[in-house]
Amino acid sequence: MTQRSLDRRAEETEQNNSRLSV
Repeated sequence: MTQRSLDRRAEETEQNNSRLSV
């Protein structure tokens, strides 16, 4: 996996966590 895809995954994870936190 390239660093770029890892960054994208991290962004998605953060967004998902924010939704769950609401």
